[in-house]
Amino acid sequence: MSRGTWPVDRQLLVVVRNPTSLFRLFDLLHGMFANDRVSTKFTIDSGSRYSRDLHKWLEIKGCFEVPWQDATKTRFDAVIAAHPSERLGELQGPLFTIPHGVGYPRLVPETTAGENSPTGVARRRLTKKKKE
Repeated sequence: MSRGTWPVDRQLLVVVRNPTSLFRLFDLLHGMFANDRVSTKFTIDSGSRYSRDLHKWLEIKGCFEVPWQDATKTRFDAVIAAHPSERLGELQGPLFTIPHGVGYPRLVPETTAGENSPTGVARRRLTKKKKE
């Protein structure tokens, strides 16, 4: 989605899971990735009960949405999300996760496999096993 005459150099995938993560990522993108040489696409990690209106929000904001299945088949220069999820490992490209707001570093044993680590920084969320 280039608005200028420069060629697109990089492909960025933004993964959203709920409205909170969407608006947090909009804040980040507006400041850091407002560049015509970066093609920014969005996909929805539909694991949240709050994800039902995300398609509507992406359309209202004029975002280019890629279905999850298509996103998993494409290599991106960077993937950014404001939530931890094992499903993020299905995407191809360097993954960056950011806090989505207050309460992010809380202890949630069901998402960290009982580790004494805050959600989002548990070992099993930050590493993925190599496929043999």
